[in-house]
Amino acid sequence: YARIGLTLQLVASPAASAKGEKKDGAAADGASPSDMVRDTIITVLNQEQSTDLLAPDGKEHLKQAIRAAIAARDPQLKIADIYFTEFLIQQ
Repeated sequence: YARIGLTLQLVASPAASAKGEKKDGAAADGASPSDMVRDTIITVLNQEQSTDLLAPDGKEHLKQAIRAAIAARDPQLKIADIYFTEFLIQQ
C-alpha cells in the first residue's frame, strides 16, 4: 500500500504566457495536461517496489523517474521541482 501526495512546480513557458494559452489547457483529444501527468505518475509508481521507495535515496530516485517520464511524454512541460506532500508506504 502506498499513499503518496505530491506537488509539481512547473516552469512557466514564455510562449504560452505571451499567447494567452487556453485556460483549461485541453488537448485536441479532450484530455487535459493534468490527466497526462496523473497517468504518468501512476505508471511510474506501479513500476516501483516498496523497498526501493523506502531506501535512503528512494524519494529522490522517484522524483527523477517522474521527471523523466513526464519529459518523455511531453517535452514542452518543464518541471522546476517536485515536492512530496504525503509519503506513506505500508509493506
